[in-house]
Amino acid sequence: MKYFKVVPLCIIAMLFFVTSCKHKSITNPDEETYDPRNISRTETQSVGPVIALSPDGTVYVIWMDGGESENEPFHIYFKYKSPHNEGWSESEIISDTATNSWEPGVVVDPFGNLHVVWREEDPDVEHAKIYYRMRSSSGEWSDIEVISCEVALQPRIAVDSSGTVHVVWNESRMRYRNRTPDGTWSAIEEGPIYIENPSIAVDSNGGVHLVTEQGAGDDIVYLYRSPTGEWSEPVNVSKSPDWYSWVPSVTVGVDGTVWVNWVEVGQRAMYYAFKRKDGDWTLPDSVPDIPGYPGVNKVLYDKFGNLHYIWEEIRDGACDIYHKVFSRDGDWGDEENLSGTPGYSLCPDFAIGSGGIYVVWSEREEEEGDYNREIYFEVVPLP
Repeated sequence: MKYFKVVPLCIIAMLFFVTSCKHKSITNPDEETYDPRNISRTETQSVGPVIALSPDGTVYVIWMDGGESENEPFHIYFKYKSPHNEGWSESEIISDTATNSWEPGVVVDPFGNLHVVWREEDPDVEHAKIYYRMRSSSGEWSDIEVISCEVALQPRIAVDSSGTVHVVWNESRMRYRNRTPDGTWSAIEEGPIYIENPSIAVDSNGGVHLVTEQGAGDDIVYLYRSPTGEWSEPVNVSKSPDWYSWVPSVTVGVDGTVWVNWVEVGQRAMYYAFKRKDGDWTLPDSVPDIPGYPGVNKVLYDKFGNLHYIWEEIRDGACDIYHKVFSRDGDWGDEENLSGTPGYSLCPDFAIGSGGIYVVWSEREEEEGDYNREIYFEVVPLP
């Protein structure tokens, strides 16, 4: 197993990127002026952000923050911004342990409740367990629950239109369970394959769509769980035996189209395939005009049927966050550089709402010869 497959991909990327950039300036001896996109502003390392949007327009951001040492373990941080232009809340730590907490995932259900999962080191097991916590629409946090059993990592979370929360993680093999709106957790199911770097999405019927790296050839494999609980046979959607395929993402359109995206490392290109409404998969094809080296990528459909790409890409010694649209008419739009910094902008996530496209990423900043990682947030108008 490759090392970077068992730790957060975003953390590995940031540990190895050495180019830095500067976004702070001093306006007077007692005050620092931050880049206005910086929403974390901690003295420790802020990485791995994820974002969710409430039905009322509230934006929630979760990330990992710590000092990369035993004395300063990583915790799960939380903050939010209401739709009434009241600014960001104060940061809040929502994990509760003396050990590291990693790999958060977040969703908001149709009732405005926030659901968070993460991986947390546990002295009782070899690696970690998967933890869960909910914040009600009125702002109260539930107690922390452990939802896995043994050596667990890479949790992924999604929610359907009924408010049922679906969670997948890696525990020797794939594991799955769901939580109904009344708070009842299903039994843990063992999936049909071993998963690495998975991504999940749910459709309007409550079906779960999962993609993952899998197999000796590092293919991108797709599985489907029906609303009645049956898992499909795995489908190889990358079909690239001579290339190394990684960091897949998946989304489902309102018409039921399933779109899968991934990076072909040997080609330094992003590829995609999609499942039509008749159930047939297209052959893999490359996203046009990717001149650099793409990495972590996410895809989402908007309510009009347009597909939005957000991804990180290294070009000319810098890594930036880019946005591109594949329209419902089948046309590729021009790319847009969202970060525009000379250093490294990494690990994007995004959500789409009536106010636009809400994007977060981790930015590496330089401070007096050293560097710091902060969480950046940007709103992009819908095309």
